[in-house]
Amino acid sequence: MLFMSIVVAAVTAAEPCEAPRVRDTAPLVAAMAQDKVLGLTFTKAAGLCAERGEACDQARLECATMLTSTIQKQVGFDEGQWLRDMLLPYNGANYPMTRTFGAATIASDASCNIDVSALTAAGQRRMVQATRRDTIFQEYNLYSRWTQTQLQKCKERVANDEVKSAQTKAESERLAAASAAVGAAEAIKLKQAADAAAAKAEADKRALAAADAEAKKQKEQRDFADREIKRREEAEQRTRDERSEEKRAAEAKALKAEEERKKERADAEQQRLKEKAETEAKLEKQKEEAALAQKAAEEKKLVTERDAKVAQQRTQKTQLVKDAEANFKRAKDEEILKKQAAVDAVSMSPAIAQAAVTEAAQAEKARIDAEKRLFEAKQKADAIVIDDSFERSAGSVWITGGGSGLDTGFGLGVMGGAHFGFWGTAPPEGMASGFEIRLWGRYLATVSGTPASTFDSLLTARYFFGAIGVGLAGELRVIDPAQSTATAPAALRGGAGPALAVAFLDRHETRVLLGVNYLPLGNTIDGVRFVGDFEVSYKFFTLHVNGGSATRAAGGLAWQIGAYAGVRAAW
Repeated sequence: MLFMSIVVAAVTAAEPCEAPRVRDTAPLVAAMAQDKVLGLTFTKAAGLCAERGEACDQARLECATMLTSTIQKQVGFDEGQWLRDMLLPYNGANYPMTRTFGAATIASDASCNIDVSALTAAGQRRMVQATRRDTIFQEYNLYSRWTQTQLQKCKERVANDEVKSAQTKAESERLAAASAAVGAAEAIKLKQAADAAAAKAEADKRALAAADAEAKKQKEQRDFADREIKRREEAEQRTRDERSEEKRAAEAKALKAEEERKKERADAEQQRLKEKAETEAKLEKQKEEAALAQKAAEEKKLVTERDAKVAQQRTQKTQLVKDAEANFKRAKDEEILKKQAAVDAVSMSPAIAQAAVTEAAQAEKARIDAEKRLFEAKQKADAIVIDDSFERSAGSVWITGGGSGLDTGFGLGVMGGAHFGFWGTAPPEGMASGFEIRLWGRYLATVSGTPASTFDSLLTARYFFGAIGVGLAGELRVIDPAQSTATAPAALRGGAGPALAVAFLDRHETRVLLGVNYLPLGNTIDGVRFVGDFEVSYKFFTLHVNGGSATRAAGGLAWQIGAYAGVRAAW
């Protein structure tokens, strides 16, 4: 009976508990995703429209399509319905919100045909709106789990109330049963006492036997009542123990569920922070890319304006002199014709000689004026200063003479060489990058010491990243070529290896460059072989300082340094 009461109470306990009011969050998630995509589209259009062009037009068209689609999808959308759910009480309790939500400012951008700053601001507004809706979504998930917890608590509270009611009812039934048992025993005792008194006269022995039987029966009834009471008490104790065990299990389950909810909230918060950091990093990367694109566009504009200005100045200088020379030539030719006509008129027709002489004098005056204008045009052309310092030297050839000091003596020699550069467009600041080939050869005759003479040459192929150049170098050396015989030919040395250079200045007229070349491949005899050269050139003058390792005629490593000065032709 008690078990059935508990079952019925557990079944009916759910009725007083209101079901959770939880609505679908799919529309909120969809609106959040639409805002993120539209915000990124606005930002992309802002980056591409830093400079007008086809890419900007395409980005604006894509932005307009996405904006129209988003507005159509969010017609009638209200994010407040989820906020209102969290503010209403549920089963007599209010949800403790973990975040504070202010008044919403709905992004209402209606066009993508706006300037770059407005596009950037529109993208930021959409991302802020997406972040707010993401926060509402996260908070609503916590609210949904809270309603489930409140529903479980309500069910447990109703079940506990029903169990207490059943226990009270069972206690009342036990007390009533015990009272009935005691009353029945007393009634039987009185009836037997009356029968014994009526039959006492007939047979004392029978009365005594009946009294003994009655006493025995009463004892059995008392024992039965005691066993029944003990059985019921044990049953009630087992029920209480079972309820305590169930309560402990429910408490442990609730504690575990609370820990899981805390872990879920922590995981959700960590995920939200991760997504927020990723979004911020993506926005920062987009800003950096947009800044780099804008910087590249500005540098390209500066380079274009600079090159156009130089081309215009060169054309202007050339055209000034060209026009003046053409005028001077016409005036000179006209003067020759007029003077010849005057000579012919004097000899053939004195009547028209005076007019011809006058025309010849005027032609001479015109020629003098044209010559004067040609001189002035050359002065104006010379006065136009063209800043072409950004243009690197395209090439040069040189011939020099000088001497070198060896650790075994001193020698005099000549050196000649050339370089050719293939350069790209120079940036607004700094040198242009490109490829350069450089070759020099030197013949050195020893005044004192050994070897008697040497010939060496060095070829370098280097790519310059601005002022720094890296590449490969190769050399060929002939030791004592003048002493070469059929039985004792001149010793040949060759090597290759990496090359490094620094261009301090590299212009049409001026060149200051330092190069270092390490040549281990092929130089197995010398062991260590490197060559350094320093060049200083200005207009037609050039100075070269060479140094590095050398080879003695008898073998072994030596050191040398030399200086050579001469002339060059550069372009």
